[in-house]
Amino acid sequence: MRKLDLSTYPRRDAYEFMGSLSYTLVFPIEVTRLRRFCRQEGISFYMGMCWCVTEAMNSVEAFRCGMADGEPVVYDGRHPSFTYLPEGAEQFRIVTVLHEADIVSFARHAKEAAERQTVFIDMEKEKLPLIYLSCVPWMPITAVCGIHAPTPEETAPHVTWGRWEDNGGRFTLQLSVEVNHRFVDGLHMSRFYEALQRVIAGLDVREA
Repeated sequence: MRKLDLSTYPRRDAYEFMGSLSYTLVFPIEVTRLRRFCRQEGISFYMGMCWCVTEAMNSVEAFRCGMADGEPVVYDGRHPSFTYLPEGAEQFRIVTVLHEADIVSFARHAKEAAERQTVFIDMEKEKLPLIYLSCVPWMPITAVCGIHAPTPEETAPHVTWGRWEDNGGRFTLQLSVEVNHRFVDGLHMSRFYEALQRVIAGLDVREA
């Protein structure tokens, strides 16, 4: 983590003006290759998607900007904090794990952590720089709004998606991304969109 130098920060005016203002953008992502990869490796699609989103967001510096003790900083990386609904349950848990460089290792460790956790949320882990992730797998969604009441200190991105849709063998889902406008503009959203597509495209899928 390093302190963000406002004297050289190109978005200083926006930073001072936006405060706690947040906004949401929704866009489609093709996940055909990710579905194949997860089936090939025997890992959860949900955990795989959490990894891809975190990996892509961490590649765009604007998403790693945040507030620490009232000061703007750039984190070395954010970690995923995701909702998890155990089989047969009606109350989800919020599970936070460290991001890993390898998607398969991450997916397996994240699933183990989710199954092992018995409390609704472990507040000690919430002190990490986070990305909040959630999924509504029972239906497609078009947008998610009003997830939280932002404060000037709240800069963690909130990412949600619904059930994928089959478009003639190509699978897509809508990704809803809420961010603090103090650090993230549409330009940075587009860079994340492109990075996420690259991450998915780079998965090593063996041809049938």
